[in-house]
Amino acid sequence: MQLFSRPAFLFTSKPVIDTCDPVANCPATAGNKWSTIMSYCDLCTGGFSNIMYTFGGIYDGSGSKSDLANWLDKPELVANFDSTHRSIDARRVSHVMYSHVSTRGSCVIPPPLGPTAKPTPSPTNTPTVQSTFAVYDSTLKVPKCTVAAKSCSSGILLEGVGSLGPAEQGNAPNTLGTCTDGNSGTYHSDESVDAVKVSSTDGGLLTVGKTAEIEATVYAYSTTEDFVDFYYATNPSSPAWTRIGTVSPPGTGVQTIKMQYTLPSGSSQAVRVVMRYNGSASASNPFACPSSGYDDIDDIVFAVSGGVTPATPNPTFSPTKKPTETVSRIRPHYGDCLVDAVLIIQVLFAMTAHNPSTNQKASIILAN
Repeated sequence: MQLFSRPAFLFTSKPVIDTCDPVANCPATAGNKWSTIMSYCDLCTGGFSNIMYTFGGIYDGSGSKSDLANWLDKPELVANFDSTHRSIDARRVSHVMYSHVSTRGSCVIPPPLGPTAKPTPSPTNTPTVQSTFAVYDSTLKVPKCTVAAKSCSSGILLEGVGSLGPAEQGNAPNTLGTCTDGNSGTYHSDESVDAVKVSSTDGGLLTVGKTAEIEATVYAYSTTEDFVDFYYATNPSSPAWTRIGTVSPPGTGVQTIKMQYTLPSGSSQAVRVVMRYNGSASASNPFACPSSGYDDIDDIVFAVSGGVTPATPNPTFSPTKKPTETVSRIRPHYGDCLVDAVLIIQVLFAMTAHNPSTNQKASIILAN
């Protein structure tokens, strides 16, 4: 069943979410990414540079997701609004999508597998190296990736600062130790760390002795009074922080700042990103927490390979001599396994290559 199309939803909502009309009502300003992926603003001057790849809303982490009051307009989208913006109260799109999916029942049991058409292929020689998203660890009280991979990302777990904005999904301050976030100012008008990602630079596993890159997505208030400090620790349970370096943001608003370092020994390690308003970077242990009231300190823990790419625990089977037999259903009904469909769809859009020359956007089809 088609959930909604651009004309059916964006123009019939009251007030309308998107008012771009490529014939009669294009904005004066082009290329500011002030409109959602469902907008028609890509048909105006500026094309796809007018579009931010989001449906427009995020859950603020409090109360029921079925209540529109608990959804926020995507902060990065709001930051780009001006007198000619064309997405109005865009959180309604994400809320309606969630409300639709959340009423569609439970997972279905997969059908039986039939015989394979051909013998299974030869065993694989090396395991596939994957990227991973961290999950909040209730013991360490920070996001954590438990398996060595080519990257470990916090995803949305660090969005917000202290009690402001999405409030880091209710898990603030997301730090190893005693440092806390400031609660002064306004989310996405003042300083925050929105996401942290640690990646190998060679595309392989994060491995001892190899170079890793820390990518911090931050919101900067000033280019002269804000500073981003990077640290690492080799024992998340009792971290001794080593400063890697400090960078001044190149501009205000949402910025992506990167820092590289060599991974030391240790199967489980951590990095810390501090978005600091004035003050000085900590250069000693115990760690000297910043205290301006506008600071955001976020940590992420990740697994590191010991230097040898691990083999698969058991080699894959040799090719079968004949098609495998039919396998009957043995998995029981698992009940309601509804997930946040809005987040999944946004991630899929972010991962999907978009070809502006086709001048099309993907349709959204959900099975009832």
